[in-house]
Amino acid sequence: MQRNAPRAPRSLSALAGCLLLPLLAAPALAQGGGRLVDCRVESEGKVVVSGKCRFVPEAGGSFTLENRDAKRPLYGEILMVTVSIVSPGNAEVRGLTRQGINSRWGEARRSNQDRACWEGSDFKICAVASAAQSGGRLVHCRVESAGKVEVNGRCRFTAEAGGSFTLENAEPKKPLYGSILTVTVSVVSPGNAEVRGLTRQGINSRWGEARRSNQDRACWEGSDFKICAR
Repeated sequence: MQRNAPRAPRSLSALAGCLLLPLLAAPALAQGGGRLVDCRVESEGKVVVSGKCRFVPEAGGSFTLENRDAKRPLYGEILMVTVSIVSPGNAEVRGLTRQGINSRWGEARRSNQDRACWEGSDFKICAVASAAQSGGRLVHCRVESAGKVEVNGRCRFTAEAGGSFTLENAEPKKPLYGSILTVTVSVVSPGNAEVRGLTRQGINSRWGEARRSNQDRACWEGSDFKICAR
């Protein structure tokens, strides 16, 4: 199957279905969120992407890979590739083209050899978290998890759209702490956020919901964690 030039649908109804699919099953191209990671995409035995790309996390561990440049496709005619988790270790993969066709690549399983990779019958998709990016600014951070202070000192604060932000180690190529490379606070409504921690293995683990503290507006508090940046 040639993924760079998908076959045209056989009927108008099929075409309509394909045009609607991107609205239902894929995010819009580069919304300004996400973060840069090291990507590798193989298709039909050929490496089509190898380098930095934008990783956009979604619910349940699903994610989308886009070109780091919002105005360019991921590769060829493919604007983005989405890995949608359907059950632990199993996913459906689709590629959205310039023509708006959300083509199904097929089922994929998480690799046992490299947990940052998903493998299908004739494709492989890997997204490995990059250490601290060159952007952002240094702030004082405090991260508490399960009653333990994990971070208390300088870290890199990268602002994102809508008041969301990501915390990384102030020193490039080091994790924020332990196996956690970054912690992201994604604001979903005023005073409410979703928090995730990206690991060295590329796993974007969900920490849970958080509310902005009334006592200290620089802090966000979850059921068993607290994140402050000032």
